Amino acid sequence: MSLSDFLDTAENGRMYTTDAEGLRAWIAATSTGAVNQPLLRQHGIGFILLEEYDRAISTLTEVLARADSHARRMAALINLGDAYRYSGHRETAAELYQRAIGIAHVHSRDYLDFALQHYGKHLTEAGDVTAALAVLEEALTLRKEAGDADLIASTEQAIDYAKSIAQHH
Repeated sequence: MSLSDFLDTAENGRMYTTDAEGLRAWIAATSTGAVNQPLLRQHGIGFILLEEYDRAISTLTEVLARADSHARRMAALINLGDAYRYSGHRETAAELYQRAIGIAHVHSRDYLDFALQHYGKHLTEAGDVTAALAVLEEALTLRKEAGDADLIASTEQAIDYAKSIAQHH
């Protein structure tokens, strides 16, 4: 089992758990002994799914401190941004996403689309749909260049959601 067995994504782009008790059991079962940075990151995401935002933030802050590469640092920043965004701390989330985008531009261009996607979702939720669409279109361009159909579909869904928000305002 892995984290992906317990999560899905809603139409608005937010992750949610499909099995809270199973996810709690998985985190407990994989928390014995030394927990490496990638697994600890999955635990942090799990706490987001469980809506345990304080635990998510403290766990993902540790993940960021333990990141030993630009890619891991960027992933931790994105996930920490998600924890803050889901808990309603939009300003902190924006700063974290922007830091991830900065790292991606300089060191990890392969992951730039992920940073842009999460920042675009953040902008949509914050009501800045024009900026969100620009950021999401950039992510979509990168994902089309990479040719990953699932990631392309995910970004297209985020764009459709942002457009639907714009129509309701």
